[in-house]
Amino acid sequence: MLNEPIRRWLAAALLLAAASATLAQDKPAPAANSVRAEVAKPLIAAQDAIKAKNYPDAMARLKEAEAVPNRTPYETYAIDQTRGAAAVGAGDVPLALQSFDAVLANPMLPAEERAGLLEGMVELAYNAKDYAKVGPLAERYAKAGGKNAEVRKLQVQAMYLGDDFKGAAAALRQQVEAEEAAGRQPDEPTLRLWASSAVKMNDAPQYTLAADRLLAYYPSAKLWADALATLQSQPGFSDRLRLDLLRLRLATGTLTQADAYLAMAQLAQQAGLPGEAKKVLDAGFAAGVLGQGNGAAEHKRLQAAATKQAADDEKSLLAAKASASDNNLTFSTGFALSTIGQFDKGLPLMEAAVAKGGLRNPAEANLHLGVAYFGAGQREKAITAWKAVQGADGSAELARLWQVFARQPGPSAAK
Repeated sequence: MLNEPIRRWLAAALLLAAASATLAQDKPAPAANSVRAEVAKPLIAAQDAIKAKNYPDAMARLKEAEAVPNRTPYETYAIDQTRGAAAVGAGDVPLALQSFDAVLANPMLPAEERAGLLEGMVELAYNAKDYAKVGPLAERYAKAGGKNAEVRKLQVQAMYLGDDFKGAAAALRQQVEAEEAAGRQPDEPTLRLWASSAVKMNDAPQYTLAADRLLAYYPSAKLWADALATLQSQPGFSDRLRLDLLRLRLATGTLTQADAYLAMAQLAQQAGLPGEAKKVLDAGFAAGVLGQGNGAAEHKRLQAAATKQAADDEKSLLAAKASASDNNLTFSTGFALSTIGQFDKGLPLMEAAVAKGGLRNPAEANLHLGVAYFGAGQREKAITAWKAVQGADGSAELARLWQVFARQPGPSAAK
């Protein structure tokens, strides 16, 4: 279907050509913007045939008009306009584009009409899947002063559909960054096309840029589940980070199976964090995932045991807080306190340990410090801590995803 600009242009062009031809039929010498009678007669017949949707007859009448010798620029202009209209009606896009190109080259075309005609030509080429022509036409449209952003979108989509994934990705990235620089949120189809372009050319860094923005601007449980599953399946991802990955799954609402809740609680217990294990089990019950079916009794037993262990551990943590001398113990004590919500006691210990240095695993420390800051509602500090995480074991990628999550409108943005 034609877009509105070319529809309006064709209607106005045909009316003008018909009026000029009619006025010129009885005049021996045509004005600069009219046609002679010998051209007017077949031209009007062609336009009547177009109205009747008799496109073969229209083409035959146009050949008669073209056969008239010594045509003026305006006569040629009117014939090319009419041929373009007939070709569009007949579905002959190559001929339509050729005719409109001739119109564009004719000095009789008013400058203010160039952009509207080119916009229609872009859509004609795109709908005909002639993607190689879309780009040059879109560039000509821009040079003619065209401002419709939809033309640029068609140009980029044509790059993608024409297998120019590198060009599409570069254009989409530029478009997204321009929107962000202007304080506007890029639209979801643009981000998805950028991500798909990166996948098509196997450009992992570029895909990460696009995927992170999708997670930030249009979060969903599915997107988060896919991102975290991809991270866990990457070569070199450390099994030591399983609990950290589950923490982000819990935060993003993608921890949905009873086995996952139980596995996270078990890992927390093994890490010496019974308080966190209790919180995970409580969350599983609150979500209606635990306490159901054949495992209900076992789930309740585990919850009761975790509740008791957490209460006992809290007492020992407060004692350890007062006597910790080893810097690593100071940090782990602070993190354990933070996992049970005692950020006012835990964060100072963690901050002091990081400031002192000499921790066994600085990457893990900054990852956990960020988690604690985020839990305390201190997002900017959390992001700063996560930015400091480095390493090839998956911790840096996990910290990056935490940053994306932290920049969302709220902790429950995934849905």
